Amino acid sequence: MLKLHGSSASQERVLFRGSHYSEAFARQATSLVAAVMMMALMLASVPTSAAEDVTDEVALTVSGAERQANKDGSIPAWDGGLQQPPRGWSPDRGYVDPFPTDRPLFVIDSKNIGDHRAKLSPGLQALVSGSGDVRLPVYQSRRTAAIPTWVTDVAKKEAANISLSGETILGRNQSTIPFLTPKSGVEVMWNHRLRYRGGVDEHDEFWYPVRGGKIHSKVGFRQRVAENSALDTPTPNGIAFVRGRFFTPPTLAHTEVIIHETLEASEDSRNWWVLNDAQKRLRRLSAAGYDDIPQGVEDLRTRDQSDAFNGSFNRYDWKLVGKKELIVPYNIFKLSDKRLAIEHVLGARSIKPDFMRYELHRVWVVEATLKPGMRHLYPKRTFYVDEDSWSVLLEDIYDSRGELWRVAVHGLTQFYDVQVPAYRVNIWHDLTNGAYLVAGLDIESKTVRKFATKASLADFLPTPAAAKNTKNKEGAK
Repeated sequence: MLKLHGSSASQERVLFRGSHYSEAFARQATSLVAAVMMMALMLASVPTSAAEDVTDEVALTVSGAERQANKDGSIPAWDGGLQQPPRGWSPDRGYVDPFPTDRPLFVIDSKNIGDHRAKLSPGLQALVSGSGDVRLPVYQSRRTAAIPTWVTDVAKKEAANISLSGETILGRNQSTIPFLTPKSGVEVMWNHRLRYRGGVDEHDEFWYPVRGGKIHSKVGFRQRVAENSALDTPTPNGIAFVRGRFFTPPTLAHTEVIIHETLEASEDSRNWWVLNDAQKRLRRLSAAGYDDIPQGVEDLRTRDQSDAFNGSFNRYDWKLVGKKELIVPYNIFKLSDKRLAIEHVLGARSIKPDFMRYELHRVWVVEATLKPGMRHLYPKRTFYVDEDSWSVLLEDIYDSRGELWRVAVHGLTQFYDVQVPAYRVNIWHDLTNGAYLVAGLDIESKTVRKFATKASLADFLPTPAAAKNTKNKEGAK
């Protein structure tokens, strides 16, 4: 059986169409919400395998999110998330939608956006207002995020020893949620950077820059990512290790990159090497991060926007604005269907709404403002971080005049067989010219995404032996 949860369509009407439901319907909806709240209180009193924290009389989940439903039940109580695949599922099918009968409660477009602004980030408001092509189908909220118990047990065990010195994290060993009750913007963003991603993740993905409604190019990238704790020989300050190889277009094919992400809160937080078969030369990049422009993205995102945000925090002042209930991209299972043709998925200004899903969730809001004397292409940024998975779901990017310039949308999916919340798609929009970049899609890949618990550090070292090993693995696919 699937572990399902969520609010009903009738509950949504209470929230968004309160003046149109009957008195009898109101009584029914109120009873349902009361039942949800009572269940949340009952769950809060039941011991769990990983003890929960309580702050200001709010019961938290093992990941630090608010366990209970919101006041009207439009955001349900967390009941453990989605921890099992659909019945009859097999990995070769891809991550099929476990909610195939769900239908949008309503669709936000340029005509009705005025009714929904209070639940939308400024970036999503601008996207919808600026184009009839961008619409937001809003579904019932399902808190599917779930990670293994041993991961939350480690976070609980290490929590008392972890602290910050400026932007540097101290006292952490393997925790992927160092700050279960964050008190600052940097603490929230550390939770994002260190969040659990399945140990070892190996997959192919494609990037599509779209300009003028047409695909400008296609970039294919095969990567293997290992969390430091998954290595046979973990490093003292390691976060994650990446080995990736471009396989299309011809201008990038056979170019290999090696990345070592570290806990250092400085210009040297990332070690980066590039190996090109044609040149037969391994180069270490002296400054690979911040607002560098990566290969293949057509100037539509910066280096530190990989994985929504990564790298050092030292160029910004980070302000924790608080927590809000906002409509965000969530449970994007439809884009896992490998039968889809990419030309049918990409619209003029974004991915077509038929393949997206938005839900109401609680998010942490963090503002990043460039420090005096520091340089970055983006002087100000606002991040919206999911309370359940600690994933950045949205980013609003402002230019030097303080005007909204770019909007990033990061659609989350629960990889239910391995209990990993991870991105299904990343989209960066440029509001000034209508161009956008899509990354993370694998519908054109013939390989199956693989997760593992262990990896060898030797495979991620910038050595000829490791490079040969990577090529052999690719040839076996």
